[in-house]
Amino acid sequence: MSAKNDNYDQWLRDGESQSLEFKTSFDKTTVESLVAFANAQGGTILVGVSDAGVILGVTLGKETLNEWLGQIKSATSPSLIPELVAENINGKTVVSIRIGEFPVKPVSTRGRYFKRVASSNHQLSLGEIADLYMQSLQLSWDAHQAGKHTLDELSMPKIKRFIQQVNDNGRFALESTGHAALEKLNYITSGHPTWAAMLLFAKEPIRHNIHIGRFKTPSMIIDDRQFTDTLFEVVDQAMKFIISYVSVAFEFDGSIQRKERFGYPLPALREALLNAVVHRNYTDGSDIQIKIFDDKITIFSPGTFYGGISVADIQADNYPPACATNWLLKAFTLLVASRNMVAASSAFAKHCATTPKLISKSKNLQVA
Repeated sequence: MSAKNDNYDQWLRDGESQSLEFKTSFDKTTVESLVAFANAQGGTILVGVSDAGVILGVTLGKETLNEWLGQIKSATSPSLIPELVAENINGKTVVSIRIGEFPVKPVSTRGRYFKRVASSNHQLSLGEIADLYMQSLQLSWDAHQAGKHTLDELSMPKIKRFIQQVNDNGRFALESTGHAALEKLNYITSGHPTWAAMLLFAKEPIRHNIHIGRFKTPSMIIDDRQFTDTLFEVVDQAMKFIISYVSVAFEFDGSIQRKERFGYPLPALREALLNAVVHRNYTDGSDIQIKIFDDKITIFSPGTFYGGISVADIQADNYPPACATNWLLKAFTLLVASRNMVAASSAFAKHCATTPKLISKSKNLQVA
């Protein structure tokens, strides 16, 4: 048996996956799978194989492969040109169609966009299409000009306070003042504020709320607040409310002053809050929701991990440094030494003897 046949045997044993698809025949769903692979990490389609991995074979004419290639090129935008190879496996003809990850995304077929997720093709929503496009160009949503908003809508006191805090922190020196400083940091482009500038410095904050409730039971709320402000301010307001309901004990070690020990490590708690605020999906009108119980705090944030990152990637601290809101992340990083969720999780485990759970759902993230 040839080495190529050995490869096919291995593929058939492993079954369909993130990078492998079986098709009994060539049709429009084959093109959809190629588009899904091109929008992910690439992959191979075996035509002439059942879903169960049984070789059925296909009948090829003299020009069949060229005809398939022509159909693929005409049905995709930008046009895909995969590698098509016919192989004789156990006396039957199987065609492997291989496509690599496409450098400029997203690729579509007849106006529809797909991306390979696990062993199936996921049809992308409008928001996911936009995210994939920005990832391809290495852009983030908040770096774009904020529609019809103008510089007059930015608060100069908030800008001056930010510049002062950046300079006091010492990690970066801003010699410019006012709008000139924001231009230097690219929060103002071509005389217009970016979405990051509006979220951070607007006189009238854009409606993105943090809704916090103090729960006695899942159905009994004893206090709740809704905070709507620009992001630096709303983080401080939310943090103060959360701390007011975090249990605190006092320790005496022989010194004059007593020491406070909160039920949660406050720097790590703030990091979890910052992650919810900075990395949320700002094209989704849902609120960030925080629920404080006697024995736990849950944080719900609209949006999912950016760029196909999984919970396992986060827990292993193995993922690329990219997000949909790079400009917001940069602003908070200029003010504080931000830690990642792995460090925050370790701090919780050390302080509370338990590790937070990170849950990724279809359109949101939750830390509990």
